[in-house]
Amino acid sequence: MASNKTRTLCKNYFRIHYFVLMLLGVSIQPMEKNIFSYLYKFYSIVMFTIVYIYFPLAEILYLVYNTDLENITSGTTYICTHTLGTLKIILILIFRKRITAFCELIETKPFLPDPHRSGDIEFDYVQEAINACNYQGYTFHIFVVAIVLPKIFYSLRDSEYETVFNDFQNVTFLVQRQRAGPFNCVMPFNTINSPYFEITAIYQASCAAILGCVIGSIDAIICGIMCHVKAQILILKKSLGTYIQQGLFLMEEDNIDGKNVIGVDEFEMIRNSKTSIQLENVPISLQKYVDISVTQIIIHHQKVIKLSQDAEETFSLLMLVQFLFSLSIICCQLFQLSILKMGSAQFYSMCFYAMLMLFQIFLFCYRGNEVIVHSYDLIDAIFQSNWTELNLKTQKSLLLMMTRACRPIRMTAGKFVFLSLEAFMSIVRGSGSYFMVLRSINMPEE
Repeated sequence: MASNKTRTLCKNYFRIHYFVLMLLGVSIQPMEKNIFSYLYKFYSIVMFTIVYIYFPLAEILYLVYNTDLENITSGTTYICTHTLGTLKIILILIFRKRITAFCELIETKPFLPDPHRSGDIEFDYVQEAINACNYQGYTFHIFVVAIVLPKIFYSLRDSEYETVFNDFQNVTFLVQRQRAGPFNCVMPFNTINSPYFEITAIYQASCAAILGCVIGSIDAIICGIMCHVKAQILILKKSLGTYIQQGLFLMEEDNIDGKNVIGVDEFEMIRNSKTSIQLENVPISLQKYVDISVTQIIIHHQKVIKLSQDAEETFSLLMLVQFLFSLSIICCQLFQLSILKMGSAQFYSMCFYAMLMLFQIFLFCYRGNEVIVHSYDLIDAIFQSNWTELNLKTQKSLLLMMTRACRPIRMTAGKFVFLSLEAFMSIVRGSGSYFMVLRSINMPEE
């Protein structure tokens, strides 16, 4: 069952996302107290001041002084996204000890892949979870760059324009020159003339890109944790079909020759099999070790449940914040789509942004749904195992495990909604209905 080649996994499954967050001034893992740590704290304070706090506040101040409904709804979409990034950073820093402990725990036994338990496929399950987490982060970062780069490019190329407004004090009309930056926010200086406008444009685009990358890395860590919970459930399902092989390995560890106990033919059949096998009768000497292997599986199951409960407790509030802000953003985006001219560049830009928000929600719902589905499959895996050849005590233990598996592992958003594809489809249906109503209201009469 074990491979002759030794396979290893990288240490610190989330090291890429930790590194991205650290570069952007958000350190989750503890740092040693030295001159570098003090310099990094100063760097983090600067980043929080000018990026994570001032930039969203400057956008909010712009809306306070703006009365145009179209500009308000357009600006609100970006304000909610950037404010969400700041709130996520705050929540991550509050729970960073839990997150660090969680990430360290999944790299210890029994969560580590064990080739003697159910083969090298355990390495594949864990590596798949690591890859899914990394690819999600890469994809999100690409989306961020694809959104920010065109905005700054067109902003720098865009010429200035004039706006006319009433001066009620002098009862006259005034003309003011303006230049549109990548994002609407209040700056403490006049941004019309060069080089102040270019500095402002680069600052706004950099802040938006940084906040987008932070959101992408945090989302990748949360979804990655759900991927690792799913991987552990898959390992449990596989090990339920190989606990006789595990018992044989435990017997060999005690320097007992399995060939003399069960015969050469059955010994080779068990040792080389990678799936569940059927024996007419498990010898008493082997039965003892099979019982131990089943007990280890049950303990593993209990630890996976505890792991998921800790993850649910840690990220439930953050997921609630994510859902509330995402729904608000989608509502503003759909309002914009209802008033924009279909086929215009602004319309397609907002469509892409709305698809990105739906994709973000989809990832959480899909990962949560995978955990639910595979945790239900544990019931069938227990029943299809070779439980009839076990003693009564071990059979009762498996029955209790099956009873517990009837309550699947679930992740929620603030205990209000389960993260599942059903919840995502409800959001999509509601969003579609909302868009059609707004489109019909704002459609010009012929």
